[in-house]
Amino acid sequence: MSRYAAALEVWGENATAVTVLTVHCFARPGVLVEIEALAVVQERRV
Repeated sequence: MSRYAAALEVWGENATAVTVLTVHCFARPGVLVEIEALAVVQERRV
């Protein structure tokens, strides 16, 4: 299963951004994966 198919299975019609990069090194030596995320939550009105 491709990574995009897996994301589609989880998120359905609500597509998410998927970025895949190859880098020479990470900011912290010795790490295998570095993840940066930003979440926007819409304010609920009562």
